Amino acid sequence: MFVRKIPKDVVSDGLEEFFKGFGDIISCKVSFNEDHSSRGYGFVCFRDPQSANQALQKYSGNQDQFIAVKFAPKSKADFRKVFNNIFVKDMPDNWGEAEIRKAFEAFGQISSLFVDTQKKHAFVCYGNDNINDREYGPKCAADACE
Repeated sequence: MFVRKIPKDVVSDGLEEFFKGFGDIISCKVSFNEDHSSRGYGFVCFRDPQSANQALQKYSGNQDQFIAVKFAPKSKADFRKVFNNIFVKDMPDNWGEAEIRKAFEAFGQISSLFVDTQKKHAFVCYGNDNINDREYGPKCAADACE
C-alpha cells in the first residue's frame, strides 16, 4: 500500500505503529531524501490482503491524516523485488564485491549483487530457489537492515 501525506517527523516505526491495528505488517518504509528529511510518502506491506483493504477503505481520500493509495506493481516479480533488495551506501573505500558478499551473506542467500565501487554503493537482493517461499527474501533483507 502506498501512503502519502505522511508528516515530516514520522519515520518507518511510526508508520508501522499507525497501521499495525489492521493486521500483520511484513514491511513498512518511509521514503527519505539524501539529507535524511522525509519525502512525505512511504509503503506498507501487509501479510494479508484483507488487512490492506481495510486500511485502504479507512484512509483512502482522507484529507486530515495519511492518505492510503493502492499500490499495484507492474508484475508479481517486481512486487517481490521491492522487498528483497537493499541499497548499501557509504561503504569503506577498500570494499569490493567479495567484502560486501561476505558481510551480507550472513543474513541469507544472495540471489543477485550489483556493486559500483566508483560511486561506493551496492544493491543486494535476497532470494532462494524455492519459488513458493515468498517470505524468505523480505525476511533476509529486513534482518540485514536491522
